[in-house]
Amino acid sequence: MDFLIAVFGEKPVAVQAAISTGGLREERTDAVALVTLQFSRGRLAQIVRNRLCKGETQYFEVRADTVKGSLRASFGGRARLSAGLFRSTRPHLRFEYGIAGTAWREEGTRRIVLARNGRDPGMLATREIIERSLAAFRDGTRPPVDGSEARRVLEVIAACYQSAATGQRVLLDGSEDVSLSAILL
Repeated sequence: MDFLIAVFGEKPVAVQAAISTGGLREERTDAVALVTLQFSRGRLAQIVRNRLCKGETQYFEVRADTVKGSLRASFGGRARLSAGLFRSTRPHLRFEYGIAGTAWREEGTRRIVLARNGRDPGMLATREIIERSLAAFRDGTRPPVDGSEARRVLEVIAACYQSAATGQRVLLDGSEDVSLSAILL
């Protein structure tokens, strides 16, 4: 959720969500979640989370489709060899790898790698956020993430749980009461 709010540069104006046990339990759980986020200017985002999937482990997959192409990223190790006529009439041979993740841009069948994570990116990211936070405290500037941003993220998550509980779209413009206690339902 925090990633999408950062990418769009704003909190969504509305959310609609559904959760499921995947048919495995009597009690209500969020083992499977489908969320649609509506942002200003008609922009949409979707989150699909499946804690029950028995397929290949995928820590974080993201895809942003634009007029000029598709921006994609996969966090977690990736190594894949593909050959053939996949989505094309032109043959291809492609080897993809990323020790701890890869980001790329697709235009039609063309794929351009933008970046690859090095080893142990979580440790490096944690170190960088701590260093930037300490520097902000020392310099009296704004830290990279503050409590108001965390509260916005929690408000959106609470709205998702409220939507899942009621089956209704939830507006985040202040016209509806979205309680953080909805997370605890």
